[in-house]
Amino acid sequence: MAEGIAKHFIEQSGLNDWKVSSAGVFGMDGMAISFETTTALKNRGIEFKSASRALTLAMIEEATHVYCMTESHIQSVLHLAPDAQHVSLLDDDGAVADPIGQSQEVYDAVADRMFALIKDKINSIAEESN
Repeated sequence: MAEGIAKHFIEQSGLNDWKVSSAGVFGMDGMAISFETTTALKNRGIEFKSASRALTLAMIEEATHVYCMTESHIQSVLHLAPDAQHVSLLDDDGAVADPIGQSQEVYDAVADRMFALIKDKINSIAEESN
């Protein structure tokens, strides 16, 4: 969901040289995104198809920013890359709960929250770059 939203804002902002990807600290490679995720994105005008990826050290090292949904995700990232200085929560106010296994309403609520958070992060990074 996060990758689809981020790519949407990057395209809208004309930041075509930016690269965005999403990976799970507990994820497996190749799992299709859920129907609920696809629906939540479509409800926000985003067409996105992807498959899960497990986070790797190379991904962390190549990134300029790594945003995590929870503190435990941050700890997992730092376990892979103890010296990483570019890792933080997506929401400075706290964790973004994983909606897996819950209703479409929960997925939509998470999508709304992530939509606002990711838009703010992209705008902030773009301003820092100027």
